[in-house]
Amino acid sequence: EVCDEKEYVASTRLNKAEPIQQLIYSNVKEFIEQNHYLFETLWNKSMPAELKIREIEEGIEPDVIEVINNPSKSKDLFLSFLESATKEILVIIPSYNQFVRIEKMGVIELAKKAIVVHNIRVKMMVPSHKSIEQTIIHLKQNDHNNDNIDIRYIEQTGTNTAENKTTILIVDRKVSLVIELKDDYKEVFEEAIGFSIYSNSQTAVSSYVAIFNNLWVQTELYQQLKESHKRLKLQEMQKEFINIAAHELRTPIQPILGLSEIIRPKVNAEDREYVDVIVRNAKRLHRLN
Repeated sequence: EVCDEKEYVASTRLNKAEPIQQLIYSNVKEFIEQNHYLFETLWNKSMPAELKIREIEEGIEPDVIEVINNPSKSKDLFLSFLESATKEILVIIPSYNQFVRIEKMGVIELAKKAIVVHNIRVKMMVPSHKSIEQTIIHLKQNDHNNDNIDIRYIEQTGTNTAENKTTILIVDRKVSLVIELKDDYKEVFEEAIGFSIYSNSQTAVSSYVAIFNNLWVQTELYQQLKESHKRLKLQEMQKEFINIAAHELRTPIQPILGLSEIIRPKVNAEDREYVDVIVRNAKRLHRLN
């Protein structure tokens, strides 16, 4: 206790019913200022009693943003959030190896269960890889509505999410878990990850939802550009094929026409009809070129 910023009194008591055994008193200015500063620091970081009482009465869960340095705890949170999902799961998996580790943890099976039991909507961004695509096909077999699972594939380039080495999980837009990928060559999930950030703060979770949606749209645009490039390339290949075919056709047509014109006067009337057929069709092919 600091009295009028002039005196400091403190006591220790193990049992309220017992008399005070020890009392600390000081009027030293520096000592009083130090304890006053400590009190103000704790006061500023504390929650008003009225607010805490209202949270308890109304069952309001306080906002939490927690940095987790224990990989095992991060793994447990990841799995428990998936099991608690009732409406929506949003997840970004940055690398093929991370997908394999997460699959071994049973995440895909939990997603299947969530789709079948709770009819949950799942949106995933995963690396583009044949093995992953096969797993996704099996996952979609549980989606009887063909509407609960939506997948976007991330290309492994230096400017995309995969290079950010961050796994993001958002459940029901209420909680988020962001996991740093420390060493992608480790086989065990706990050994591969670094710190994690857990939050149930609406502001923080909404920010990660916005990041997810932004990357989702970017991935879609990238796929559209990729498909457009494929179509343009196919058109160029078709045009090149036609030019080559036209050139190859043009080469034998000229001697066919020339030789047909030479032999036509030298054959009888019956054979001349066959020569006319050759000339007529050769001229038709020439016009196509």
